[in-house]
Amino acid sequence: MGVVTSKAPCGSDDSIALVLYTRVGCHLCDQTQQALEQLQGFWGFSLQVLDVDEDPVLEQRHGWFVPVLMYQDQEIFHYRMDQDKLVSFIQGLRDKASS
Repeated sequence: MGVVTSKAPCGSDDSIALVLYTRVGCHLCDQTQQALEQLQGFWGFSLQVLDVDEDPVLEQRHGWFVPVLMYQDQEIFHYRMDQDKLVSFIQGLRDKASS
């Protein structure tokens, strides 16, 4: 799988750079990645997808605890896509940035 990076469209806030930790053969990971890619255009975030099995440090840190969506060192959600948490998190970031 490797690293897959997809950018949000023009006019988006690329400063919201999310990382999705996944592994090959994880159906929840695939579903979450697909859902996030569909939301990128509307919510304007960049998404980097990392396979934990390709990095021993990530594999040790996350084990079978995937998928995990992170912003910097903050976990947004794990195991199942949680659109409400994602939206709330992004809105919180934007509120802080506009203050």
